[in-house]
Amino acid sequence: MALVFASGSRPDACAYGHSWAPGSGNLIVSWFSCDCAGVLPERSGYGHHRIRCIVPGCSSVWTDPPHVEAE
Repeated sequence: MALVFASGSRPDACAYGHSWAPGSGNLIVSWFSCDCAGVLPERSGYGHHRIRCIVPGCSSVWTDPPHVEAE
């Protein structure tokens, strides 16, 4: 079963170039509830998918839809 992201796609690699290809073992996919300005309830259900790179020493995180910090 494939994950469906709000944007319809996800990056093939983290911001530092580590592969996020299926089976690479370099990522963790999760969901977190959020009501920030970046969330559109009709698209994402009040939250974000998050992909975090787990290559040692890497801190790259991608969210869909993009998370907007409160001002």
